[in-house]
Amino acid sequence: MSTLSASQSVCSVYMDPSVTTWNSTTALNTAVAMNTAGMDTVALTISPSGTFTAGSIIFEVYDGAAWVYIKSARLSSYNTDSTFQLPNSTLQGWTVPTAGYPQFRFRLSTAITGTGVATITSIVSGAPDTSIVTAGLDPTQALHPGALTLNAQQFVAVSGSSAQSSAVNSSTNRVVLTSTTGCWVAFGSNPTASASAGSIYLPPNVVSPAYTVIPGVTKVAAIQASGAGSLSIQESV
Repeated sequence: MSTLSASQSVCSVYMDPSVTTWNSTTALNTAVAMNTAGMDTVALTISPSGTFTAGSIIFEVYDGAAWVYIKSARLSSYNTDSTFQLPNSTLQGWTVPTAGYPQFRFRLSTAITGTGVATITSIVSGAPDTSIVTAGLDPTQALHPGALTLNAQQFVAVSGSSAQSSAVNSSTNRVVLTSTTGCWVAFGSNPTASASAGSIYLPPNVVSPAYTVIPGVTKVAAIQASGAGSLSIQESV
């Protein structure tokens, strides 16, 4: 086993910056992916200029089977984001935690309209993610009116066929699920649940962890694993 001598040093690896420019000619779902295997974070900045009437950029990581949304720590506050809305926005930066994920990408999830230009800079890094604190309050940020309360609640009848909820509210960022019966659940804009890859098993009468969703878009689908029952969807900001 080797050890570090007094003359040796440990340093973090930083890849060369990658700069991308998107505007109204950029096709919907255009994505820029980067290799993050063995790396810990991606430093990401988006600088909008000009006028945007629509356009959003989503942050995703590859888990070995599918691309999934990832919450990233905003540098200017304690907030986290998985989507950046271009209209009425200014320069913003994030630290994206990519440890354990072989790839990260940012994707144009809503097409850009208007004369605006979004300049996106990313740097893959081996530096550990220390950006998200366990608890804290930013005195410069007002609490969201619904930060300490449920945002909404939905119920889905669980049966032998996949059934969908309605799309979550436009201010909902995450959901917590509870079912009276064992079931399989799936997320998306038009999901179909199945007892196979692509769905998540939810045991009966167990509160799930909070799942990140796309505000106003994500629906939850469920199908029974054994018997019929009810799925409770608690929406939160």
